[in-house]
Amino acid sequence: MSIRIGMIGAGGIAHSHAQGLAGAEGGRIVAVADPIVERATELAQSCGARAFADYHDLLDLVDAVWICTPQYLHHEQAIACARAGKHLFVEKPFALSVPDCQEIIDAARAAGVKLAVGQVFHFYPLFQEVQRRIEDGAIGDLITCWSKRYARLPTELTAPWRLNVKQIGSYVLEMQIHELDLVTWLAGRPLTVRGAVTRNDPAFPEVDNSMSALITYAGGCIGEVSGSWSPRARFSHRGAIGTHGSIIISAWDHFRLSVDGQEDQRIAVSGGDAQFTVGIRAEDQHFLRCIERDEQPAVPGEAGLRAVALGLATIASSDTNTVVTLAAE
Repeated sequence: MSIRIGMIGAGGIAHSHAQGLAGAEGGRIVAVADPIVERATELAQSCGARAFADYHDLLDLVDAVWICTPQYLHHEQAIACARAGKHLFVEKPFALSVPDCQEIIDAARAAGVKLAVGQVFHFYPLFQEVQRRIEDGAIGDLITCWSKRYARLPTELTAPWRLNVKQIGSYVLEMQIHELDLVTWLAGRPLTVRGAVTRNDPAFPEVDNSMSALITYAGGCIGEVSGSWSPRARFSHRGAIGTHGSIIISAWDHFRLSVDGQEDQRIAVSGGDAQFTVGIRAEDQHFLRCIERDEQPAVPGEAGLRAVALGLATIASSDTNTVVTLAAE
């Protein structure tokens, strides 16, 4: 079985997925759609596919779609593709509101198609190994886990839609959704969040540019996520502390594990020096296998909704100066 893939959107992330799908077992890109038809043509030619300006025109040619467009377009496109009977891979963030996320989930379920959301951290070898250690109880019961990510977004190089609050939604959803999703993957079901965001970058007058979230989880863990796209310095640091040890992540090819006060162990991770490339390819091939074998994706629509809900609750908490309780799942 060779799954015919339609790529909707031909920007940077679509090119990354095209590389991830190149030579993949079980599927090939046969069509690319982008309203900037020159971009669609360029990507299509690199894949040996057909190019279209309107994504509706490729639906009769494909079995599955990769929606790699700005997030304000996800809801309408995903609903239309699900109703056309196409399996859905939707890039992060899943959508701009919880109701929109739920409507996509419902449409996919009604159509009997697979749905996965592009929270690629689940496919990074580094984070997979960390998650496995935590799940296996290597550091005991989780007390706290965190993710801090700071990196400047140069406005002169970014797409115009990222400067439009109605199209980007927020910095929290555009960038920090990865970190919120990661901490939640490690810690479990979020209960409450106390958030703080700022909107003081003159290049982004309406869009939040820095954030911090303090999250409580059902298992008793406290999570912390913070970041900004304003600083010129780049910094990231992640980790978890449990009742019997700690995991500290300050590089992409290894982490440090300490158990019961013993000397830190340096745990090297294969493929860690190319996390993004390896993760995208693993994510894409995983979804193809799920379609072929009728299996549940590792990051289904519900996980995408949870991350969006947490991001929006972080912003709402800041705007109202209150602790926000997450809806029961």
